[in-house]
Amino acid sequence: MPEPSPPPELPVRLLTDPEMIKACRLRDFALVFRMVKKYAGIYPSMIARRCDLTPSRVGEVMAAKRKLLHMDVVERISDGLRIPGHMLGLSSRAWESPPELSATDREASSQPTGPSARSSMPTRDVDDVLASVACTSPSASTVQALRSSIEDYWRRDDEHGGEVLRPAVIGQLRYVESLLTQSRGDSVRHGLLGVAAELARLTGWTHFDARQFSQARFYFGEALRFAKDIDDRQFMANVLACMSLQATYQDRPTGALALATAAQDHARAIGGTPRVLSMLSMREAFAHATLGSRSGAHARLGEAEIAEPLIAQALHRESSTNQRGRAFHAFWLARTQLQQGNLEQACHTAVNALTPASAVTSERVTGHLREFSMQLSPHRAEPAAVAFESQLRQALPAVVSGSPHP
Repeated sequence: MPEPSPPPELPVRLLTDPEMIKACRLRDFALVFRMVKKYAGIYPSMIARRCDLTPSRVGEVMAAKRKLLHMDVVERISDGLRIPGHMLGLSSRAWESPPELSATDREASSQPTGPSARSSMPTRDVDDVLASVACTSPSASTVQALRSSIEDYWRRDDEHGGEVLRPAVIGQLRYVESLLTQSRGDSVRHGLLGVAAELARLTGWTHFDARQFSQARFYFGEALRFAKDIDDRQFMANVLACMSLQATYQDRPTGALALATAAQDHARAIGGTPRVLSMLSMREAFAHATLGSRSGAHARLGEAEIAEPLIAQALHRESSTNQRGRAFHAFWLARTQLQQGNLEQACHTAVNALTPASAVTSERVTGHLREFSMQLSPHRAEPAAVAFESQLRQALPAVVSGSPHP
């Protein structure tokens, strides 16, 4: 019996439509399904069949009465409608690659796959029935599970950057917002608001790390709103500090200073720890330096001599899994060494920074790398600078060409 032909591809003009791209990124399947119907002629009954969903379920989604959040459903939609995985925050799907089988694949394909081999597996119909009768009221264990997932998101953000995580985090945030409409108990609602604040801050951070500042500011504002509902001033101080740092990056020193001062006020009101207050003082110092002469403030030899051992200690303490943090501290150290005239040492430090820099997708890391490369301009002919540029071209060719980080 011949293999069934794969479903046809969606029109390129639909996959490149900004509205479709945004709908996929937010996993707004009500809009995705409507656009697929309008521009690709794939009607709800066909969507249901291709995505292994019931027609009633598709109708509820299109009417915005139901959301699709489970990962297996998202994968079925990607495969059934031929939406590339990256558009929905997934890894590349099997159908996006050439149909080449490895030896392991061939061996696996020779195994029986008929009804008898699948008879012990539950069907998706059963899963849908079980999901429909499951208790959906959030509990304390729901809050704990969500907090655990946030810890995992932050860990992966440190290791790889946050851009690839963003669709999943936004989906989680929308899910928590829906739970808040069902929550009745004060303690559970308090916990869910805290989770929502964390997810909004993380979403803002992923936008900030990609230098998408307006979106970052929006989600930081959402985080503040959730935190204010539960009067979590320490968290609010942290978000304000993030916003102050962003304002510094945007060359808005007056705003950065005001935000840093507000963060300190919140932290002092609750008796913030010395570590927190020190971090906030550093944010204020960044703002003050930006208000004055940044080049003069950082180029003074005495300051560089003081800063170098402190940055080196911070780099040594940085977790081996925090690739972005290691890259930041290494480039800061390299720039400080260069300011003192230690060209060979600076280039050696910068070469070591290329490995963690290439492991993350972070426009901020790329920006610091470009700044160091520009500072090397007067020394282009020196052997150490030539060696660094050679290593840079191999590790991050897009940075050399001036294009965004891959």
